[in-house]
Amino acid sequence: MLRESRPHRSHPSFLIMWLSISHVGSLLVPHVSGRCAVCVTARGRQLTLLQDQNADVSEPSMSPEAMEIYQAALATVARVAAEKQSPGTTAKQSAAAAAEQSIAEWMVEEGERAGKAARQAEAAARQMAVEREAVSELEMETATDEATAEKVAVEMAAVEAKAAEAKTVSITIPPGMQGSMNLKFQVAGEGAWKVVTAEPTVEPTAAADDAMPATVADDEAAVAMPAEAAMPTEASVRSVPFQVAMANTPFIEECTYVDRTANTDKEKVVVLGSGWAAVKFLINIDTSRYDVTVVSPRNYFLFTPFLPSCVVGTVESRSIVEPIRNLLRYKSRPIGRQLKDRLAGITEDSFEEARFLESACTKIDHGQSCVYCQDVSAVAGPCDAFRVDYDKLVIAVGATSNTFNTPGVKEHAVFLKELEDAAFIRDRMLDAFESAALQEDAEVKQQLCTFVVVGAGPTGVEFAAELDDHIREDLTKLYPKEVAASRVVLISSTDDLLSSYDKKISDFTKTVLEQSRVEVVAGVRVIEVTKDSVFCRSKATKEEFVVPSSLTLWSTGVKPGRLVEEVIAAIPEQTKRSGLLVDKSMLAYGTKNVYALGDCATLYTGNAMIDDLTGLFRQADEDGNGSLDKGELLSLFSRVSNKKYPQAEVFQSKIDEDFAEIDADGSGALDVDEFKALLLNVDASLRNLPPTAQVAGQQGSFLAAQFNGETQKPFKYFHKGSMAYIGQEKAAAQVSMLKNLLPEALQELSFLGDDIVLTGGLAEVIWKFLYLDMQISTRNKLQVGFDWTKTILFGRDTSRF
Repeated sequence: MLRESRPHRSHPSFLIMWLSISHVGSLLVPHVSGRCAVCVTARGRQLTLLQDQNADVSEPSMSPEAMEIYQAALATVARVAAEKQSPGTTAKQSAAAAAEQSIAEWMVEEGERAGKAARQAEAAARQMAVEREAVSELEMETATDEATAEKVAVEMAAVEAKAAEAKTVSITIPPGMQGSMNLKFQVAGEGAWKVVTAEPTVEPTAAADDAMPATVADDEAAVAMPAEAAMPTEASVRSVPFQVAMANTPFIEECTYVDRTANTDKEKVVVLGSGWAAVKFLINIDTSRYDVTVVSPRNYFLFTPFLPSCVVGTVESRSIVEPIRNLLRYKSRPIGRQLKDRLAGITEDSFEEARFLESACTKIDHGQSCVYCQDVSAVAGPCDAFRVDYDKLVIAVGATSNTFNTPGVKEHAVFLKELEDAAFIRDRMLDAFESAALQEDAEVKQQLCTFVVVGAGPTGVEFAAELDDHIREDLTKLYPKEVAASRVVLISSTDDLLSSYDKKISDFTKTVLEQSRVEVVAGVRVIEVTKDSVFCRSKATKEEFVVPSSLTLWSTGVKPGRLVEEVIAAIPEQTKRSGLLVDKSMLAYGTKNVYALGDCATLYTGNAMIDDLTGLFRQADEDGNGSLDKGELLSLFSRVSNKKYPQAEVFQSKIDEDFAEIDADGSGALDVDEFKALLLNVDASLRNLPPTAQVAGQQGSFLAAQFNGETQKPFKYFHKGSMAYIGQEKAAAQVSMLKNLLPEALQELSFLGDDIVLTGGLAEVIWKFLYLDMQISTRNKLQVGFDWTKTILFGRDTSRF
């Protein structure tokens, strides 16, 4: 869901939803700061709903659960209505006004009732899981007793029936309208609902001669508009954030999909996405050989490593984005690529740009080699659903945040993956300080000004560090009492922060954060998140405790979105659920022309470590005694995890667990056979590359070179180093400056040496220098540099807007 903070003007009367005709119009509800916009599409039209995440039940808003039900209901209603009516009919204005009022009333009354029922249903489902586990244990204990087994079966059936009843929610969408329907929903999975029954309450009726033009009046004259084209008179911010729209927008069969396939003899390449992998592919692909079409609901590239800085205002949002259409121009291509183009006789005048379509892909039909797309923006025309055929498909849609089914995360936590997320978090954080300033009670002030970050990877650590800097350097001057009561809590499931980095970096990061106001809570698992609390359990002692929170940022990993999950489910050869399984040419298993890049792909690396067993053992056995202790193992994995064996980097954070499991004789050291067993464990569980911008960018450049016929080698990831800002003008870096400054073709030369580990002020200078160099355009480099200078001179802005 999009979290936005820009206000909408009051909507004109013709912006309503009318479900008794062959299309669904647009409904815009007046918006205030802190609301979420959810976009639903059906029959080539769009519905945008705005909901207040912090509203009381009495306010005209809907809970997240109710919103999910409402989305599914709208699609169902539109489908049934479309089946019963002829196209081209419109509603009368009087009926439209009644419909608008009915929708508003439903959002207040029926929406909250459905949301409450949904929460009760989910609670019942969790209780059912507990009861099922208890019954299963009883079955195992008395498996030889037939009578008891029969009793167990009866009890199990009763539990299932109870769960099915509890998971059912019935609502009427919307009441008092022609074409309204009674719908019954059941929980179909995590955050998902399925329609059990859908029955019209009133048979919809309409006639072609009912058409009436909608009008928009201004101070001078009334301008007539065709009813078919009724839409908002001004553009609003995006209705659905990129990751949600790109990966989760549902496919609607009833839409009329216009064929937008290019009429050309060249091989057709369709690229889904506008992130790191997609952009690196697009600026390097030879468009003289391919007709390239880019589909993405986000018309810009986002420099994601700077999202934590964007939240607090260290850099501005406009400084870290670049329009995709600019990047498709000849001048945006790398110098090396331009030289190759000129050698091939391609100049700026003769260069053929890729085509960009701002839409979300809703379905991939790999059997027919086509994709179905839908415009999900706030302003949509009558022909906003289309299909594009392809000869080669490149899927680079990224991934969504992984909640690990933790209760309350979807409803009460926030994520940091898009600009919309950054804007919402900033508004929520500043709102907390302003609200706390109105309170006299010290305990209430602390509750409002406590911020929790779950996950101690780069995003979590950098956000906690940036937030602490902002509070300590800027807000303390404006909210002295509130800052004194504020807390920033960083929760890590492992004992180390930045566990995939060198141990020296992890230790230094923890020291720096503890010297500031960041409270580090390590070795803890979050078991539930509520509106104002985070419930935790110690992994060592199993003790449970509660951390109050007015804002909880969830940053613990990613998982595939709906679009990728559907592709995986449709291809038997796709055996991984963490992403599309690809070979070393980035081709998806089970397909002939579908490629996947970046966070949505899982690259099978094989048993590279076990293949080099003898060499690795000799390299690790520093004292030559024929066995490896923990220190030697850590030293080995620290050296190789960022080079040839990136799948080994996570091992460093769980060495105690794996070492104890493999060391069968308890000697405290591993022989060759035990070392072999350890490598098998590492290779079996960590075969995919980390979901980083560095990996995605290299994959995009590689696939472009492969398409261009410039390489026949398999993809090989080359780690250039790791960096993280840790606060107080300090950073941690594990890099080789020489490698990062040389062209990619020269970076793997052996004489360049190992990466060096730097911490402190010098590391921050290197961090800024390298990240500035990584900006996608000269404009971005200049703007980011100016933002840093402005922050040093004037501090960060604290306005809410």
